[in-house]
Amino acid sequence: QQAQEGLVSGVTTFIGGGTGPVAGTNATTVTPGIWNMYRMLEAVDELPINVGLFGKGCVSQPEAIREQITAGALGFKKNKDWGATPMAIHNCL
Repeated sequence: QQAQEGLVSGVTTFIGGGTGPVAGTNATTVTPGIWNMYRMLEAVDELPINVGLFGKGCVSQPEAIREQITAGALGFKKNKDWGATPMAIHNCL
């Protein structure tokens, strides 16, 4: 429904994140991990819009960032509540 309303008003790109209609993603705007990234992109594949999803940026290993990029992450979000440590910030950059 949002895609159709957006197209009518001239919006062709949606940017966000999450893991779908579950209570745990009410306050988040990221899609954590490659499995969730693949599933979310798969879910919007049939929509006639461009979709960009943010990955979870608070990771301690750079491999996790690389995996999310390969899975299709548009960018990364870091949050102090999730542990925006100097290493996590470095990995995102």
